[in-house]
Amino acid sequence: MTKPFEKIAAGLTDAIAYAEGNTTKARAATRPDVKPIRAKTKLTQPNTPPC
Repeated sequence: MTKPFEKIAAGLTDAIAYAEGNTTKARAATRPDVKPIRAKTKLTQPNTPPC
């Protein structure tokens, strides 16, 4: 098989394992706590209604 296909297949295998609870190969993205960042940089986000 081709190298790109092997990479895609490996990624899908890892995704399935993660969905089944195996987190040994996975990294989950987390959002940073923006409140202290905004306080430190003195930046705010305008209060706008959600789209």
